[in-house]
Amino acid sequence: MYFKQTAKHCPPLALPAHVKSLTSSWMAGEMVELQCEEGYWYQRDIFTLAIVCLSDGTWNRWPEECSSMLGNPTFNM
Repeated sequence: MYFKQTAKHCPPLALPAHVKSLTSSWMAGEMVELQCEEGYWYQRDIFTLAIVCLSDGTWNRWPEECSSMLGNPTFNM
């Protein structure tokens, strides 16, 4: 008997405000790169975040929110 193995996919991501996905493939083993919109960051000088779709069809972490750089005392232009 032959069983066809299908590739697992992770569920669609619910992206927080001011976050966009730079990758559209959500298959197991693939990395998704997320980026804060202009004027926002995850932490000081961190503008992108990578998450991975695991072999069991779950994400290794959830997307984090981006914070506004305006009015942030650690932001220096």
